[in-house]
Amino acid sequence: MSAAASQIARRLAYAINAACSVRGDDDANRIALLEEASRLPVDTQRGLAEHFELVYVELRPRGQTVTGPSAETCGTGNSNPNLGLFDDSPKGVK
Repeated sequence: MSAAASQIARRLAYAINAACSVRGDDDANRIALLEEASRLPVDTQRGLAEHFELVYVELRPRGQTVTGPSAETCGTGNSNPNLGLFDDSPKGVK
């Protein structure tokens, strides 16, 4: 697996876990989502990561900060998949 694919897989796993936590999903559902997502092509994983990130952002308790795996505070609500909410990539300005 390439470094980029590994980063996307990590981003997706984090986003799924965050979304499941805020939705109150059980561990069985979370595990099933993680397993199914791991078998998808990288481009599809990138799109799913964006979807689950947005689910988390919309459902999280107000006032709760959004942080990624590196504990970096997310500073974007941009839905551009190249500017993920939960990855360690630098955030840009359009």
